[in-house]
Amino acid sequence: ENIAFRILRNIMKDSLLVAHNAAFDLQFLHWGMQRLAGKTFDNSFIDTLTISRERTTYPHKLTDMCSKYGVEMEGAHRALNDVEGCWKLLNALNDQESVLPFVNKLGYLKKYDPPEWIPAYATLFPTQNKYEAREVI
Repeated sequence: ENIAFRILRNIMKDSLLVAHNAAFDLQFLHWGMQRLAGKTFDNSFIDTLTISRERTTYPHKLTDMCSKYGVEMEGAHRALNDVEGCWKLLNALNDQESVLPFVNKLGYLKKYDPPEWIPAYATLFPTQNKYEAREVI
């Protein structure tokens, strides 16, 4: 086995993976592990983007969602800052209402194709953005 794969598996163990846009991150992780070791993972996951689309209006970028929930986030698109922002957002979403029903559920915008790969144990469903009602003048 590749040493990078073993290190990653030791870090992940059986942890719940948390991501904002898990469709992207899970595929990235899967294909990287396939390339390195010919294996994948079976960790449960939760996607804050899926929860965001179900609960709030557009836009749903991590920075927008952090602002909506009063989560301070400095330096977006820096790895550690995004991790901390996503974690704090998950906690804020859970404070609003339990996020447990979203474990292993992955929504994708129905105007696009579903992700190329998802874990076999994931529940995939089409969704769409909700928009604030506009005042007609």
